[in-house]
Amino acid sequence: MLVYPVSGEHGDDPKIAIYEITSKATRVIKSHEHISGRVEFTPDGKSVVYPIRDKGADNLWTQPLDGTSPGRTLTNFDAEQIAHFHWSADGKTLGILRFRTNSDVVVIEQSESLR
Repeated sequence: MLVYPVSGEHGDDPKIAIYEITSKATRVIKSHEHISGRVEFTPDGKSVVYPIRDKGADNLWTQPLDGTSPGRTLTNFDAEQIAHFHWSADGKTLGILRFRTNSDVVVIEQSESLR
């Protein structure tokens, strides 16, 4: 199976498309409204995981494919974004690469005496 995020024409109404290669069938499920990145299957294939962004911070959200629950957060970060995440080969460990963007602003004004 392949999984990927999709949204409406104006970036609204986010959903997740699941394409089953053998049957060539596509199914679409509603995603969290703050989805902010790529989608991966959990190691057992029963759920998907993806980052959501709220108040400037990314956290991982897991959502069952069978619709038994709306989903839940896997992480509880209060800052930074998630650049990448990946499950270990045995499916017991999740690695997360996070980043922060820093910026400074300098305002330069022309002096009245130079005008």
